[in-house]
Formats: sequence, structure tokens, C-alpha cells
Amino acid sequence: MKKFYLVLTLSCFIAAQLFAQNVEFQFREALPLGGSQVALIRQNDLKFPNLIDLQILGKGGKELAHTELDLHTEGARTKVESVFKWSNRLNLLLAHYYPAQRSTAYELVQLSIDSLKTVLVKSFGKVRTPPIPVYAFCGYSISPDSSKMMFFNWPIGPPQDSVNLLVQVFDQKMESLWSRKYVLGYANRNFLVLGCLMRNDGSAFIFGENYSEKFTSNTQVQEKNIDRLILLMSGKTSKIDLIKLELGEYSLANLAYSMNRDGDMVASGFFRKSETSEYKGIFTIKITAEANQTIQRLNMIDKKTFTTALNIGSEDKFLSRGQMDRTLFGYDLGKLFADPDGSYALVAGRRDNTLVIDIRPDMALHRIRVVPTPFSFAQQRAGDFAQGFLSGFYFRQGDKYFFIFVDPNNGATDDRGKKLRTDTPGRAFLVEMKEIGRLETRPFQSKFAQRPNATLATQHCRQINAEEVFLLGTETSAKGEILLVYIIEQIADVVKL
Repeated sequence: MKKFYLVLTLSCFIAAQLFAQNVEFQFREALPLGGSQVALIRQNDLKFPNLIDLQILGKGGKELAHTELDLHTEGARTKVESVFKWSNRLNLLLAHYYPAQRSTAYELVQLSIDSLKTVLVKSFGKVRTPPIPVYAFCGYSISPDSSKMMFFNWPIGPPQDSVNLLVQVFDQKMESLWSRKYVLGYANRNFLVLGCLMRNDGSAFIFGENYSEKFTSNTQVQEKNIDRLILLMSGKTSKIDLIKLELGEYSLANLAYSMNRDGDMVASGFFRKSETSEYKGIFTIKITAEANQTIQRLNMIDKKTFTTALNIGSEDKFLSRGQMDRTLFGYDLGKLFADPDGSYALVAGRRDNTLVIDIRPDMALHRIRVVPTPFSFAQQRAGDFAQGFLSGFYFRQGDKYFFIFVDPNNGATDDRGKKLRTDTPGRAFLVEMKEIGRLETRPFQSKFAQRPNATLATQHCRQINAEEVFLLGTETSAKGEILLVYIIEQIADVVKL
């Protein structure tokens, strides 16, 4: 694929100078659409926008389509919940929050990618909402084969009433395949919906938790009283299969979930003794698409196993700088990768390191590998240079893991023009995780490395598919303008030696 860049003028806000309206838009995200096409999404307010600006860019950054949508709804504050590609359309999931009515109306807006004309607006109904929205009231999932989309919402009734869930499943034309209301045996005040997944056959999973004791606004929540639940519904009947997570004396600190192409669902998270911070191990559950066979495991992680992984990952002289906490706690869960052979890999991170936890097809723990987060030791000069753990981005190539870190201090100079650092692999550098956990650090081979003033914005980088990554960053021009730069690049080119 030919590499290309987009350069747009920014200054914290992106000034929409090319358009008729004299409105300033804030950058929200850039969404790869396939091939060389990218959707650029900007809003006049990132929290509750009245306007959203959409632009489709093609080869060489050429504008292929552009539109501006008015999201203003009388009496409501609108939030853009998600922007995604599905059914060869650009999809906007919107939530219209009505403070006076304490309700939220959800709708899906679909636009054609070639012209950005609105082709469908689908309402998912209105649900009651507390004064401060703190729960997950809605969610969506696309089947692994992209043939179907599910949407759920949770109308919050009186606190003591039973939970009502509305689940709707649609085909690619947004025609209904099935829709059902499910009444659960849990009170609204005690329940929380975390998310959902859907299989190719249209059956749906809902992930939730229920507080098993009396719950009021003054309740001090105790982990031991939280029941983690997985609900499975086919839509053919009103029956729900309820799967309780078998945690024994332990409580779950967090949970990530994923599904492979065949519809096997897996979920995983760290467990610990109730009301303690240190994790005891990793919990895994698998529900197969064939006969819904369920496998649950509590995989203990002893101190020696974790320490050995830390030691192997810290052998690199550059990566080992900066103190690492040697206690297993405080990790946020990242992506849960589903592999064709039935195995899984969970990525979890905290500020000083990232874990890759490999799980066998039988849900047993295979191994743990660690990548320390590099620490930037630049000399401090007020207002100029960052000091602390570096930001990063990870992706996979086959069974290999790669991490890109960005050091904002690399190449920086003091008042006399002397470089503050000469011992780092580069402003952006690549770390490859080897089979047993050993790491190899080397310069970053991307075209970004050839632009000395460009800095990756790792929070906006993403892996598109097994062969490509989308990299986005900023660059300062000779005039002092901040430019937005992106590239779609072959992984093979990025990781080559």
C-alpha cells in the first residue's frame, strides 16, 4: 500500500476555515474505513455537541466527501456515544439526554461513505435516566461476521422494581430480526449492566453485576456482595440462561470479554480476596458456541511467577530504568485477543508496565510476559519537558507483540543547544516481545521517524487488521502551526529490522 499523509491546521481546536460556517471544531477521532479511506470526526463540543463535522479522506489526503450535521434537539443535550463503520456505512450512535424528563433517547444515524448523505435514522426508544447518568444504559455489539447488530437499553424504573432489559437485533438493512423485553429477578437499585456481545446466529450475551445485599445511597459497597453475571438469550423465547461466575472466596476486580469467529465467548479478569488490593490470579470463563459448554477457571499467580516475568522483561537496560512495583495489583484490562486455535491473550496495563497473559484453549494460564514502561529522565525546565512514564501503543503480528513508545524529550536541547538525552533509542521506538518474554528495543521504522518534528498521539493509534496499523500524530510547522499527520502502514514495514 502506498503511504500517505494528511496535514490539517490545528490550534487546540481545528479551525474549519475551508467551510462556510465560521465554527471551531475540536478533533474527536480519525476512523480508518478500509483501503486508503479515513473518516475525520470533529465536534464543536466534545461532551455535548450541537454540531458534528464529518470528512472522508482518500489517497493522498484528498477530500472525498464532507458534511456537517446539526445535532441540536429541543430540550436535550446530545452525546455522541460511538462512531463506527458497519454495513459499508458510517454509523453514529447518539444519546439525547432530557434533564427535565430525566430520560435519554437513543438513535442510530447511518451515512453513506461515498457521499456522507444520511440514509437512515433508527430510533431505539427512550429510557428513564437518573439526574446524573452513571450507569451503562445502552450498548451495541456487531456479530463476528458483521451480518448482524444488537442493541440493548435498560429503562430505569423505580429503584425497588425489577430490571427490564430491551434487546433488539437487526440485519445489515436495519430490519428487525428479533426484539424482546426481559424481566430479571433483580432490583434496579442493585443492578449494573457492563456491556454485550453477539454471535453470528443472533444470540446475545449481556454482562452485568448485582449487589446481593440491601443497597441504598448510604451503602458502603463491599466486593464480597457483588455477583458477576453473564446472561445468554437466543431471542426465540423469553428464556434467559444465567451463568454465575464461580469465584469461591474471591471477588473479581475487573472483567474483559471477547468472541472468536466461531462464536465462542471468553471473559477474563483479575481476582483477589475481598477488600484487598493485591491480585491472587486471573479468572477465565469460556462458553462455546456448540452446545454452550462452559469452562471456568481460577488461575493462581504466585509471587515467583510474577517476579520472574518482571525480571525477564527488565533485562533491557533502557526499559529497566524507572522503578517498577513488584506487587500484582492496579492493572486496567486492555484487549482480549481470540486466536484461531482456541487460545486467548489478555493485555493489561498500569503506568509502570504492561502484561501479556496467555491463556490455553482449556482456559488454563499458559504464561505471563511483561513490558516495563520506559521512564523519561529529562532535566526539568519549567514548562518545557515532560518527566515520567512514556505513553505507548501496542499491536500484534501473528503471535508476536509490538509496543511503540514516544519520548517527548528525545532530541530536546538545553539553553545552550546541547541535547538533554543521547542514550535513548529515538523519539519513537519499537519494542518487540519475544516468545519467552525477552524484549528487543530498536528504532521505529515508520515514515514518522523521517519527520523530526512529528510526535505520535498514541491514544489515537490503532491496529486496523492483521496486516495494517493506523498511526496518527501532530507536527509543528515552520510557522508554529500544529499539524495533524496520519499514515496507514503495513505492519511488516513497521517491524522490519
